Amino acid sequence: MARILLIRTSLEDKFNCNLTPPLGLMYIAAVLLQNKKHAVRIIDAKVCKVKDKVILENIKGFNPEFIGISSLTTEMEVLHNLTAEIRQHGYCNPIIVGGAHASACPEDIMNDPNIDFAVIGEGEKAFPDLINILENKTGKLEEIGGIAFKNKCGQIKITPGQNIQDLDQIPFPRWDLVELDKYTKGRSFIRLKHSKLHMALITSRGCSFECSFCHNIFGKKFRWRSPENVLSEIKILYHQHSIRYFEILDDCFNYNIGRMNEICDLIIREKMDITLTFPNGLRGDMLNDESINKLYQAGTRMISFAPESGSPDIQKSMGKNVNLLKLQQVISKAVKTGIHAHGFFIIGFTEEKQDDINKTLSFAVNSDLHTAAFYILNPFPGTRVYERLKKEGKINVLNFSRKNYCNFHKAFGELDLNSLVSFQRKCYFKFYISEKRFFNIFNGPIIKASDFLYYFLFFIKRAVFRTV
Repeated sequence: MARILLIRTSLEDKFNCNLTPPLGLMYIAAVLLQNKKHAVRIIDAKVCKVKDKVILENIKGFNPEFIGISSLTTEMEVLHNLTAEIRQHGYCNPIIVGGAHASACPEDIMNDPNIDFAVIGEGEKAFPDLINILENKTGKLEEIGGIAFKNKCGQIKITPGQNIQDLDQIPFPRWDLVELDKYTKGRSFIRLKHSKLHMALITSRGCSFECSFCHNIFGKKFRWRSPENVLSEIKILYHQHSIRYFEILDDCFNYNIGRMNEICDLIIREKMDITLTFPNGLRGDMLNDESINKLYQAGTRMISFAPESGSPDIQKSMGKNVNLLKLQQVISKAVKTGIHAHGFFIIGFTEEKQDDINKTLSFAVNSDLHTAAFYILNPFPGTRVYERLKKEGKINVLNFSRKNYCNFHKAFGELDLNSLVSFQRKCYFKFYISEKRFFNIFNGPIIKASDFLYYFLFFIKRAVFRTV
């Protein structure tokens, strides 16, 4: 039996402080704790007041034989600083890094002398297999799918990963390893009118669409948990942990419409008083009146829609190919049904011209969306747009330090960065300076009155103080 400490890193950015439990680590912990094989702790830096101090104290007190760290690409500087500090305090056991950044940039991870291994993609099988080999000192690292390591000659070796096909075989996350109440004190993806315990759910993995800006961590094959398995998790959280609010974080929950309807039917049949939200979004142009009504009956009160662009030309070039007319109709139907509609938009695509950006603003302003966010293109590693820009020599150095998910200090298309920032401000002004929109937000199903302060500060930062 091994002592294993799992850590999620965090940026110091109060405007990107959405708090949702670290599901990835909670799933891995569930697998590690099957048959009581190991002792596991989870530290989520997003809810720690003095992050490094808490982590170092746990290392000293728990004395883990292995440390696993999950990080995003935007947290890469935090990650490398943390591993250096852990080593400076005398920790000599293996440090294993996973998460989005390790999956997209395993070489960057392995070039850090303080890191021993990287787990690429899904970790529920690779991480326990790696622990087993390291603990028992038997087996070959090359036989583990989805890891990176250095051989005896110091060369980085990467093994191809294999996605888990039967998601029902993965045990439910270990909710007991995190303090659930801490996630109500911060701001979750859900803008609830009442502070309540909430939990994130992932009911499927993978997305078959080809959006050039999107990650590929879970692959292009859509894999899903059965409706009965999803309902079982919801019922446990509902009855044993008093959870009433659920964030569904799938990349495309409604890719299989039949499965989506069946999950809704099961929830309706159970007569549970719950709220469902979809902060990651649904594929809007795949919905219709019937499916929106069913989602509402099952408790859905918030959906993020992601047109990204209002230009048909950009829809085609970025590979999303949304039916914009139908999406506008779906948004209107959702709002009339009583669902808060949020919109995601991106400007700064490499092929984008001023006319394309104008169409995006027009789509947003003329829609019935309650709220919207306008981002400048972030070409994250592992995306098609990143690989293309790298091949063209427009991205030479991987450096996301001091960046967050919203900002990247570079432009890649026809408009320079100053022009994009100026238009981003214009988007926020044009979208939010609307009596009708403010009235709809205040009287909508999700946002509580005190959250107007949050939106005001967010608006000021994005529309006024956004700097290059």
